[in-house]
Amino acid sequence: MKYTVDEINANQVLLPGITLGYNIFDTCSQSAALVKATMFLLSDKATGELAVKCNYTDYEPRVVAIIGPQTSEMVTVIGNLLGFFLMPQISYAATSTKFSDKGLYPSFMRTVPDDQVQAVAIMHLLQRFNWNWVALVGSDDEYGRQGLQELSSLTENTTICIAYKGRIPVYTDPYPEIEIILNNINITDVGVVVVFSLAKHAKVFFEEVVRRNMTAVWIASTAWALNSRVSDLPDIHTIGTVIGLTDSTQELPLFISYARELFTKISQETQEDSEGAPGHTHPQNPCPEYDIQCKKCPKGQWSLVSSINCTEPTFEYLTWSQPEVLGLILAAAVLIACHASVGVLFLKHRGTPLVRASGGALSGLALLCLTASCLSLGLFLGQPGNMACRLQMPLNSIFPTVALGTITVISLEMFYVTEFPEKAVAHLDLIKRAEGWLVLACCCVQAGLCGWFTQTVPLLSQYLADMDIHFVKEFLACPVELLSLGIMQGFNVGMALVSFMCTFMAVKPVHQYNLARDITFSTLLYCVIWVIFIPIYTSLSDKFKSIVYMTFSLGSNIGLVAPYYFPKCHLLLKKPELNKPEYFRSFLEGAPPIPLEEEPPTQTDGQEPKAKPDDPHKD
Repeated sequence: MKYTVDEINANQVLLPGITLGYNIFDTCSQSAALVKATMFLLSDKATGELAVKCNYTDYEPRVVAIIGPQTSEMVTVIGNLLGFFLMPQISYAATSTKFSDKGLYPSFMRTVPDDQVQAVAIMHLLQRFNWNWVALVGSDDEYGRQGLQELSSLTENTTICIAYKGRIPVYTDPYPEIEIILNNINITDVGVVVVFSLAKHAKVFFEEVVRRNMTAVWIASTAWALNSRVSDLPDIHTIGTVIGLTDSTQELPLFISYARELFTKISQETQEDSEGAPGHTHPQNPCPEYDIQCKKCPKGQWSLVSSINCTEPTFEYLTWSQPEVLGLILAAAVLIACHASVGVLFLKHRGTPLVRASGGALSGLALLCLTASCLSLGLFLGQPGNMACRLQMPLNSIFPTVALGTITVISLEMFYVTEFPEKAVAHLDLIKRAEGWLVLACCCVQAGLCGWFTQTVPLLSQYLADMDIHFVKEFLACPVELLSLGIMQGFNVGMALVSFMCTFMAVKPVHQYNLARDITFSTLLYCVIWVIFIPIYTSLSDKFKSIVYMTFSLGSNIGLVAPYYFPKCHLLLKKPELNKPEYFRSFLEGAPPIPLEEEPPTQTDGQEPKAKPDDPHKD
């Protein structure tokens, strides 16, 4: 439209001495938007008001003609009003035959043929191929209803029999009715279907046709015959034969270059405006009240695309039925089953050297806390609330602290035995009695960090009240303060790192269980998982942040359980004869491990080490 006006203004022969101006409105296919724009265009040129008068002879509106709207449905809304003012109305796509009635629409004109023309063409097409058993489908709007009516009238006195007629809903959910339409087409065994519909409704219809793998001869009205909404549908070529009617048109050779330059200019202006101020308008050039596209919603509301109505936002959240959540639930269930199996096995062998060397009762408590850590991930599912948001991260941080505290205490004991062997025997018993207190101290530190976390993040209700709404639907996640979350997880990673450093270079004991190996691999895996977590988590949206956090939490959990507990379970089940004091001598008695290179040549794996004459720890 802008191109046409610019071409006319540039040609001094067409309208010499006259320059055309224009206002452009997007109706968004909404009646309210169309009426509001029309009332503005009909308002008085001098006063800007649309007053009620007995005589409009000398009345001068803002414009001298209105072009549009596009569809017959929208023309019906304002056609009579414009006819009252005798305002010339020119439509480029409204084809309903009723607009040809000059008594109802005295000022209406159009540049396209009406529906009767293509209805006659469709009838001739059916007669030409002797298609006498057909179905008619139309969109339930002015265009579709008029088209079906014209076809029905034209075929009354012919050999063409209409087996079924159906309408695609326009203002309600179309899918249930489309199901009925396609079922009836199958029941009536129709091979030819005329679809008299606008493109967006035809698209929905043919999506279901493709899904059902239906085939037929489909006759397309001009509104959708060449429209890319339908022709670009996946697998549309599988529906059979499509015969379409189109209006005779011509290309405008200069329009493509004009449009390219225009869009480039608009993009640059839009970018400058967005850099100047937030929102759609520049602060020195606010939108006029009549400009529906610039309407600002009140705080706490937003608008759908192509809508002039503001609405309260709705929030999505992780539910128990989502595929990704079901996968996490399955993984958590398997992991909890592993915890239970290990716990039962350790309970059965409680008091044995292996269980005592692994932490004794603390190892069982660690398993319980790792299980609780899995269960606490349930707080991420369902509609979040203030309490759930308060407990999500802290619980999932403090439960692993118990397991890591146990491992850290054992690692420090190993380090003490290895680095200070002369003092280990005398002090090891005292250190072991303090194991529980040391683990409790770690938990107290983590509890303090968790308390700080809850104070740094707002309540969910306050978070929602302060939220800047610029959406209609969004995923709702609990507010998280990255620094405090990082410190909570960092404390656990720090304990894992200390354990790793204490055991990584530990001497491998000869013919004794290598507990240092289990700790090294479990803590290394835990550290690696949470280091990888940081860049991934910070780059994701809220929804995927929750999923990734749950995934890494389960991954770090299995990273602790598998390397630390599974080798011990293997020994208890497959090599129970090694579950004896001498096989765990270094960890139970504080005896320094004998390096592998000092192993007597005749000694075989599984035998009790033979003490050298000068061995101070000879039994």
